[in-house]
Amino acid sequence: NHIIFWVGYVLVFNFLFYFTVLSENQRKSLSIFLEFNTNSVAHIFIFYYLILKIFPNTLTLKKYSLSVIYTLFLLVFVTLVLLLVREFVLNDEHFKTFKIFIKSFTDVLNNTQNTLFLAILYWFLKQYINNEIEKRKVVYKKNTLIGENLKSNLLELKGQINPHFLYNTLNLFYAQSIPFSKKLSDGIMALSEIMRYTIDRNEEYKVPLEGEIKHLKNYFKICSLTSKNEIIINFSINGNTSYSRVYPSILLPLIDSVIQKMSNQMLLEPIKIAINVEKNLLFLLIKIDKLITHPLDLIDIHKKLYYSYPNKYILEEIFSNSYTLNLKIEL
Repeated sequence: NHIIFWVGYVLVFNFLFYFTVLSENQRKSLSIFLEFNTNSVAHIFIFYYLILKIFPNTLTLKKYSLSVIYTLFLLVFVTLVLLLVREFVLNDEHFKTFKIFIKSFTDVLNNTQNTLFLAILYWFLKQYINNEIEKRKVVYKKNTLIGENLKSNLLELKGQINPHFLYNTLNLFYAQSIPFSKKLSDGIMALSEIMRYTIDRNEEYKVPLEGEIKHLKNYFKICSLTSKNEIIINFSINGNTSYSRVYPSILLPLIDSVIQKMSNQMLLEPIKIAINVEKNLLFLLIKIDKLITHPLDLIDIHKKLYYSYPNKYILEEIFSNSYTLNLKIEL
C-alpha cells in the first residue's frame, strides 16, 4: 500500500510540476528532472524517518519538545544534503554567496513542510485507529469474560441439582405408580435407567455393546408411550455381543432420527431394527416398508462417526419401494 501511494504521489507531482510550472524548454532539461526526483526521494526519507524513528521515540513518550528539536534537525540535515547534491552533482551554484545560500536553503526547507504535515497527520491518524482497535479488544475481552462467567454460573447452578437426586426421585415415582398402571411404571423405570446410564458413561471411551443394547430397549419403551401414533419396533440381535465394545451416542441417534421422522405417520408395518456382530464388525440395519422421499439429516452423526471411527465405517441410505439405512463399523 505504501509503495502504491508513493509511486502515485511521485507520478502526480511530476506531471503537475512539468506541465503547470515548467516552460517547454525547462521540461527538456535533465538537471531539472534529476533535481525534482531527488527532492521526491528526500521527502520519502523524511516521512519514514519521522514515523518510524522520531515520533515513536518522542511523541509516544510525550517528549514533545524533544520531538520538535529532532524534527528540525532532520529537516536541516536533509536540506543541506540536497543543496550539496545540487552543488556538486547537478552543478547548481547554491554556495556562491551567503545570500544565495540562505535563499536556496529557505526554499528547500519550505518545500519539506508538506511532507512534515503528511507525516504528522499519518502518525496521529494511525495512533487514533490503534487506540480504537485496542478499546474494542478490551470491550470484546470484557464481554467474553462476562459471558464465560455467566456460563460458569449457569453450570454451577445446574450442578447444584444432583443428577442422582433425579434418578432416585424417578425410582420413587416408579414405586408409587405400580398399583395404578404397569405401563406407566415400566415407562418410569425405563426413563430412570436411561438417565442413570447417560450419567455414568463417558462419551470419550468405549462401552460394552450389551449396555448400549439395553439402553436402546429402554428407549423403545419410552417411544411406545410418547409417540402420537402407535409405532411397532421389531428389534433383533444376532451374533455374540458379550465382548464387543463401541463408542456411545452412535447407535441411538441413528435410530432416533428414523423414529422421529416416522412418529407423525401411520405405519402399518413395524420398523425393523437389527444389530449383527461378526468378528470385529458391527452391522446396524434399519428398514421401513414405506418410502421416505427425503434423506435424513445425518450430518452430526457423520461427524461423530468420523471422530470415533475414522475410515472405519460405512453409512448409507437406500431409497426404493421401502427405506433402508445400513451402518457398518469396524470395531
